[in-house]
Amino acid sequence: MLTRTLRPLQGYSLVDRYAEAGKVEYVLTDLGRTLVKPIAALTGWAHGHGAAVVEFQESKTDQVDSASPSRPATAV
Repeated sequence: MLTRTLRPLQGYSLVDRYAEAGKVEYVLTDLGRTLVKPIAALTGWAHGHGAAVVEFQESKTDQVDSASPSRPATAV
């Protein structure tokens, strides 16, 4: 799964792949390193506001659940 994620990043020139003696290593390229600060900023935002986003989503789910008529369970 990790390889499936890293290969497209390699295609965008964000990481380089090095394989030697059965060992594979991925390293950020110069272009990839330009994303470190923006990703850190987004991560910081998520840590600071993630709970508010989850709370909003849960309140919307609660509204939909309370507005929907209850249905009997069906056997599968």
